[in-house]
Amino acid sequence: MPTGKTGGGRPGGGRVGGGVVGGGYVVSVVDYGFITTTISPGGVVRGYVVIQNNGNDVINDAIVHITVTQAGMAGTTITTQDQPLSNLNIAPGDQRRVEFAVAAPPSISPGSYDVQATVEANGQQVQSFTNTVTVT
Repeated sequence: MPTGKTGGGRPGGGRVGGGVVGGGYVVSVVDYGFITTTISPGGVVRGYVVIQNNGNDVINDAIVHITVTQAGMAGTTITTQDQPLSNLNIAPGDQRRVEFAVAAPPSISPGSYDVQATVEANGQQVQSFTNTVTVT
């Protein structure tokens, strides 16, 4: 039940900065968003990030760490999942949009949940963003 996309709580996605992550890597997340914001129990939340390579070396791998908590109740983790992003082959100066997904447990109760996605490349956190998802 996709309902459009939002990024960092802003319609249409978010624009963010980046950081040096070591060696010849300078990585930026230049856009992000959630494609799915309303799901049923057991449904899948889908999102995306656009990774830009501002360094001198090809970026082949990254990971998105995903944490789902009950909205407004920090520390009430429902699920955590890691989404490896392999074979990206982002050449210096290029960027690539990649999608990630997290499945809600079938037993999840209806309500609002915060989905935090943290992008990591070369062992360093690049960017983190959160959006609220509704389970109906």
